[in-house]
Amino acid sequence: MVNFMEETSKKMVDEKEYRLLMDTAILAGEIMISSGAETYRVEDTTGRILRKSNFDCAESFVLPTGLTLTLSDENISALSITKRVSSRSTNLNRIDQVNTISRLYCMNQITLEEAYHKLTIIKKLTQYPIWLRSIGIILATTFFTVLIGGQFLDCVVAFVAGIVLAPIYYYGPKIIHNDFMLTLIGALISSFFAILTTFLLNLMTTQSISTDLAIIGTMMPLVPGVAITNAVRDTLYGDYMAGSTRLMEAILIATAVALGVGLSLIIGNAIFGGLGL
Repeated sequence: MVNFMEETSKKMVDEKEYRLLMDTAILAGEIMISSGAETYRVEDTTGRILRKSNFDCAESFVLPTGLTLTLSDENISALSITKRVSSRSTNLNRIDQVNTISRLYCMNQITLEEAYHKLTIIKKLTQYPIWLRSIGIILATTFFTVLIGGQFLDCVVAFVAGIVLAPIYYYGPKIIHNDFMLTLIGALISSFFAILTTFLLNLMTTQSISTDLAIIGTMMPLVPGVAITNAVRDTLYGDYMAGSTRLMEAILIATAVALGVGLSLIIGNAIFGGLGL
């Protein structure tokens, strides 16, 4: 009777530990996917964590929109968890932090409980305040205009458009949950303000303003460069489904940017005239 109680207690402790291991791996994968990590990198990190169980089966299946983890062994019932990830952005710092924690855990330098606790902190951590990120977007739109040959007034136009784009970029996802529509609206509003600023500056100066350069500079924060890069890398690593999904996502975002700018040009030309666009 005593042996039976001891075996039952040990089994409950083991299952609790295995569940914590699954929760840790699923949390690590969720953070990495939501931060823009490549599919093969997420599979490698979560797989290494799961293999610490020494089970016969420790599988990780990852897509750009979610992941499924499975632990199976003849000694316990199979454990399988599926987690959907709906929001994605780019945060290389969080990816690096998760990779660091997984390495420390796999080298037995931290416990499983410590790894899970650190991951929960990373998930809630805000690296930069909103005001600083907004300044970054404004400066990006301005100096991208410089890089493509814009003059002083062109940069002024891009600066104003960047001020409009920054709050849309960070507060828009709370209102609009569709990335295509959010990008389209952001491109439409910010490029329209670029046209409006050009019109106002033309009333005050005779210097020529290249509105097209200002609009191109303003759109650079919206260009899906990371998504295209990850699509190519996933494809080269043999993850054709993930690569195709990311490529389609990049094409849709680029299409939304083009539609937003096109609509703003049509509206701007109808209201303010040609403006030399």
